[in-house]
Amino acid sequence: MAVSYACRLNGIEKIVLTKADVLDGLEDIKICTGYHYKGEKLESFPTENWILDKVEPEYKIVRGWRRSIQGVREEKQFPQAFRDYCNLIEDLVEAKVVIVSSGVNRGDTVLKEDELAGLFDIDKIKAAINKDNPE
Repeated sequence: MAVSYACRLNGIEKIVLTKADVLDGLEDIKICTGYHYKGEKLESFPTENWILDKVEPEYKIVRGWRRSIQGVREEKQFPQAFRDYCNLIEDLVEAKVVIVSSGVNRGDTVLKEDELAGLFDIDKIKAAINKDNPE
């Protein structure tokens, strides 16, 4: 919910999902979708620290992918559960996931080239990503 607020506040339409591989192997993943304060559901992210300190998060539980995505370099290689997770994140934050980091190495990066077209020189980015890890 905090990411959604930040995207709306700053006009962000595209995001990068990093450290996705740390969720590997989890049976279920909890995603915060809202907050309750004094028994009332809040309509938006609470920006006041004194309220945020006392809220109760509301979670959506999604199925984990239960296998390693470390080192994945193409979107089609991700398990369906991971792709579903990304789609849910996009819906919740109202921004497209355009880059996914799937591991610790620079080359463990998936670019959604169609979403990045016109923003960057994709070939230059790919060359930089694969500099230390040629395929």
